[in-house]
Amino acid sequence: MPGRFTQPTWRRIRLLAGVLLLLSATTAGAAPLSLQGAEAIALRQNPGLGALTQKIAELRHKAVAVAQLPDPHLGLGAVNLPINSFSMNRQQMSMLSVGLSQTFPSFGKLGLEGQQAGIEAQA
Repeated sequence: MPGRFTQPTWRRIRLLAGVLLLLSATTAGAAPLSLQGAEAIALRQNPGLGALTQKIAELRHKAVAVAQLPDPHLGLGAVNLPINSFSMNRQQMSMLSVGLSQTFPSFGKLGLEGQQAGIEAQA
C-alpha cells in the first residue's frame, strides 16, 4: 500500500506536527510559578478583596461618626397665619417661630458606642 496518503494529507500531518512542536517549545520555556507569585496574582485579580478593603474603611469611618453628637435640628414656622391673606397683622395670635434643638445621649453612651464600632472595624 505505498500510495495510501496523498500529498495534501502529508502537508496537513507536517503542519500539525510543526504546531505541536511550537506549542511544546513555548510552554517548556516558561518559568515555574512560585507560591509567592501565585499569591501575588491572586491578590491582584481578586475583586472580593477590594470590596473587603472598602468595607473595613467604611467601618473605621463609622466608628468615628458613632462617637459624635447627632446633628442639631433647626425649625422655622408660622403659627395662626390666615390662609386667605397671609398677613401677620390680621390676627393677634399670628406669630413666627424659630427653634433650635440638640439631642444629648445619656452619659458615656457615645464613648461606648464609638469603642464598640472601633472593635468591629478591627475584627
